[in-house]
Amino acid sequence: MEKLVLDDLEIKRLKMLGEGSEGRVYLYNDSALKYYHTTHLKRENYENKLAKLTELNKMNLDNYVLPKGLVYNKDDMFRGFTMNYQPSDIDMFDYLRSSEYTLDQKIEKIKKLEELIKKAHKLNMTLVDTNLWNFLVYGDEIKIIDTDTYKIGSLNHDFEPPFYCKYYKDKISTNIDPNLDKFSLGIHLLHLLSGGSFDNLFMLYYNTSFNYLYNYILLLDVDPIFKEFLFELVSDSKEKLYFDDNIDLLSSSNSFIKSKM
Repeated sequence: MEKLVLDDLEIKRLKMLGEGSEGRVYLYNDSALKYYHTTHLKRENYENKLAKLTELNKMNLDNYVLPKGLVYNKDDMFRGFTMNYQPSDIDMFDYLRSSEYTLDQKIEKIKKLEELIKKAHKLNMTLVDTNLWNFLVYGDEIKIIDTDTYKIGSLNHDFEPPFYCKYYKDKISTNIDPNLDKFSLGIHLLHLLSGGSFDNLFMLYYNTSFNYLYNYILLLDVDPIFKEFLFELVSDSKEKLYFDDNIDLLSSSNSFIKSKM
């Protein structure tokens, strides 16, 4: 991989595109540059991160924004990586919570997203962090960013988001595999497709039973077959289904799933 040497002062002069828990992303020429916070580059994480970036660089995964080069500082310390800069119209979080789009339009985007995630799963990759702002809508396409945090084969993931990884590990399985992605993405989708009306804090702190989610799903005005799928999704079953296997049952010109409340 290409090696780029920049010091902190040069980085600070760049236009910042965004910031996350691991670091900041800057515009560098025609590329995006992710510059890690030093607290995320402890020795135990260093080699794992580099190995993942190297593996990702070798892959041919359409619609995934993969690393191109490695970034070091003047002291030859690894600090980040470059990737293609990906413009977007909107991210999936804002797209799905918007009332400007119908359920039918949202379903088409979700299908495209899950087809891309299935391709990663076939390559023994688990995203772990399925927060919907990691998926960018660009025209009719979905582009996936933050690929360096994934679990890839025996190489560990770097980040476990509280929504809804903690819930999954407490109530379903401690294994980090594609079933975690199916569950967490499914709950994110359910949350936004139903208008963002269930209590995230309950999911995070008060997950002593499945009654909350079960009762929430019970009140949704959806096809009974789709409702059974949702019940299975939030059950303690360790083998989850993809959301798009059942999503056509939601077809509607409304923007959100309706509730019987």
